[in-house]
Amino acid sequence: MKKIWKFTKQEDGTIRIDGYKGQDTAITVPSLIGKDPVTVIGEWAFAPNAPSIKNAKARSQIVSICLPETITEIGKSAFFKCDNMCDIWISDHVQKLGQYCLNGDWFAKKKITIHTREGSFVAQEFSDSNSKYFACVYDYDETKIS
Repeated sequence: MKKIWKFTKQEDGTIRIDGYKGQDTAITVPSLIGKDPVTVIGEWAFAPNAPSIKNAKARSQIVSICLPETITEIGKSAFFKCDNMCDIWISDHVQKLGQYCLNGDWFAKKKITIHTREGSFVAQEFSDSNSKYFACVYDYDETKIS
């Protein structure tokens, strides 16, 4: 896991993803690293211009990301400048979204499909006010995502 994930073990024993160093364009974030649950996507974690990862330009080619049900928080600008992203799966366990985590201003060319559960915090945040940039689809099922 250390080869493709930059992460921090937090004080409560959970893991925060701080960066992605892989080359895949369809990414599934693990629910565990070792025996510890992954609960946070950190600030700038997938942003191609993030200061913490060298040679991160491959991240601008990401087209889809699946976040496991263990994720409860997505940090500020976590997916900033992921200009090719089309789909993201976010469970109803996410209760905190950092500023600009899915900033609609840079998605001007297309809509991003957010796969979630109806009535979730994420659906409430993105379904109405950002309908120009996002489409919420209520089909999140982690067991069906590879």
